[in-house]
Amino acid sequence: MKQKKYTLLILLLVLLIVVLNIKPENKPSKSAVSIVQTSVNVVNKQSIVKKIQKQKEIARVKFDWLEGYDKDSDTTPDVGLIQAFREFKKIKRCNIVIRSATNGSDSYQMFLDYKNRKRPPNKKEILTLVQKDYFDRWILSCKVFMDFENEPYTAIHERYRKRFYQTKAITKIEKDFAKSWPLKEETRFINFKYDNLINGYDTSNKQLVKNMEKQLYHVKNMLKYIHINDDIEFSIRSSNEIIMYESQLIELEGIIDGSIEIDENYLVNLYQLYENNYKIVDDFLKQNISSDAFLTLAPIIFKQKNIELGFFDKRYYQSILPPVLQLFACSMDALCDPESKVMNKECFLSPYAANEQACGLTIEDYYLSYYFSPNQLTDVDQIINYFFENYVQN
Repeated sequence: MKQKKYTLLILLLVLLIVVLNIKPENKPSKSAVSIVQTSVNVVNKQSIVKKIQKQKEIARVKFDWLEGYDKDSDTTPDVGLIQAFREFKKIKRCNIVIRSATNGSDSYQMFLDYKNRKRPPNKKEILTLVQKDYFDRWILSCKVFMDFENEPYTAIHERYRKRFYQTKAITKIEKDFAKSWPLKEETRFINFKYDNLINGYDTSNKQLVKNMEKQLYHVKNMLKYIHINDDIEFSIRSSNEIIMYESQLIELEGIIDGSIEIDENYLVNLYQLYENNYKIVDDFLKQNISSDAFLTLAPIIFKQKNIELGFFDKRYYQSILPPVLQLFACSMDALCDPESKVMNKECFLSPYAANEQACGLTIEDYYLSYYFSPNQLTDVDQIINYFFENYVQN
């Protein structure tokens, strides 16, 4: 009996050893499954992103700024440079109206979709009856630019763009404006270099390199945009703008590839250029008689003059400066009537600040009677007096 017990015990021990030595099925753990799944997701995400980027590139290539444009049937009337500029800018603002008129959709609904694009569903807005009336007038003023009912926006844009680039400056006002346009872009470029390079160019600073590449991309796009149509006979103003962008392109590429060294001499020259440029712009504005030139350059240089004008609260000063600049422009040759760009924006175009109180008023009436508070009017008067004392031609 004892022997049977020992035999049974030995068999149980053997069975136990066999069971323990059996290798379990190679199933991945939860963490392993997670890793595999994550890897698959990364691959899928990257492939999807590549497909989207590829399609974006295809879409860019396919877009044709000259679609529908026929130079042989271009009957855009010749006008002075100032009017050519203002009408070209308005064409851009009329984008929605013209595109909707071309494809037979509702301009008002397209406008509301654009106006409410960033609003939550429960906070979408519509125009009041007064605002809608002025919106309808604006639609009619936009449709005036169409040569025929279904003329594509691209064709209209090119007709007026071409005219703007070709129109010569003849009068004193036009010549002042012609100088202001490249001067503005050159000032912006100098300010960009000063802000980014005054401490040198460190290629290990990813944000700095990104800023430089972004500026290079902007300059290349501007040159590409200007040269869309090889049929344009550029005016002196436009030729100067092209020369300026080409110069910027060479300098940016040189900085990025290292052929232009940001050494001590470069930084000293940059500081002097930065200081001198403000004097050049300021001197130009003191002899300028064009409101368009003033509104092109003034926001750049006066933005930093809060202390000089007696305002220690820079943020407050910069908040009231744009409408004050516009008021001063009204004393020159700016369009300040109820149908002007500014008042259309205040009445119905602005996504968040439009209100029917502005509809039908001039810029002066609206800003001085409704926009500024009584206390702010004292500050407005202070800035306006500074402009009249320093920038009015007698």
